[in-house]
Amino acid sequence: MYKRGGLEFFWILSGMKVLQIQQLTKRQLKDRDFHVGWFLHPIIYGEYPRSLQVIVKERLPKFTADEVGIVKGSVDYVGINQYTAYYVRDQQPNATTLPSYSSDWHAAFVYERNGVPIGPRANSDWL
Repeated sequence: MYKRGGLEFFWILSGMKVLQIQQLTKRQLKDRDFHVGWFLHPIIYGEYPRSLQVIVKERLPKFTADEVGIVKGSVDYVGINQYTAYYVRDQQPNATTLPSYSSDWHAAFVYERNGVPIGPRANSDWL
């Protein structure tokens, strides 16, 4: 099959101990925005997700009107093929944390919880 482009995504499970479903939902929505939404939201809506705009602020590039016209609605189909999963938990940056993709996300990623891996180890180094 001819593929004109591709993005790599991984599956995210909450690594938090959540007492209320609202906390989990809020975390999942932010995770979705920072991971998948960073790429897909602009090609569907012509702008980055609101959560990225609020957190990343002036470091997030702005689309010109011409770029919005080119990008918005430019996809006919999105297929996602998942190979990798991580647990994610809140990790708030401190005063010395440099701005970065993961510090903006306020997240830490781990592949095991309480010493138990999220799934079986694959036979390739990149998984």
